[in-house]
Amino acid sequence: MLRSLIFLCACVCSAADLTGTWDLTAQSEGKDVKVQLVLRDDGGKLAGSISSEQGSMDLEEVKVAGDQLTYKIPYHGGITMALKASGNSMAGTFTTAEGVSGTIEAMRGAAAAAPAAKAAGPAVSGVWNLTAQPAGMSLRLELNQSAEKLAGSLTPGNGEPVAVQDLKLEGSDVTFNVAVNGGTYSVKLTVSGSSMKGTFTGPEGSTGTIEGGR
Repeated sequence: MLRSLIFLCACVCSAADLTGTWDLTAQSEGKDVKVQLVLRDDGGKLAGSISSEQGSMDLEEVKVAGDQLTYKIPYHGGITMALKASGNSMAGTFTTAEGVSGTIEAMRGAAAAAPAAKAAGPAVSGVWNLTAQPAGMSLRLELNQSAEKLAGSLTPGNGEPVAVQDLKLEGSDVTFNVAVNGGTYSVKLTVSGSSMKGTFTGPEGSTGTIEGGR
């Protein structure tokens, strides 16, 4: 029992030590790919996201045991990453679904970035197909997330995309205002994995719900 408790404590401490922002370089076939890895404590579990100039996505199957970190990136059938941490650096390997492999090196970002990473919300970049009730209107929400800002547009039905205003990501909540059909609508959505749902308030106090997924 004592040994089990010591092992459990060690795993928890290691997971906490890995939270923060990491600058990661993957090398394969003479090419370098640089991305940013963000790890955070999500209710006692380790979670995170990876981002580059092309966008960002949430990690899957994140596991930590001692100084060993493994996770999968849901891209082109899945990329499995295995890293060993040592202080403010990590090194390891990756393997794609097609069998291509390479090496990984990562360095922790500035120490001040760690608290921000813990508070970071989920990766929301991409296209979300939503439905607004009670009208049953189809909505296409496109979000572009970077380290500096969050931007996006909303396309109602078969209409033209409209830029959203006052767009914010706080925890798992996405809020914004959008002007469509001659009125301004305030929207609040909560992200949970690959789905989001929430409410809107329209002109003259009209309200409704919005729900959908990637």
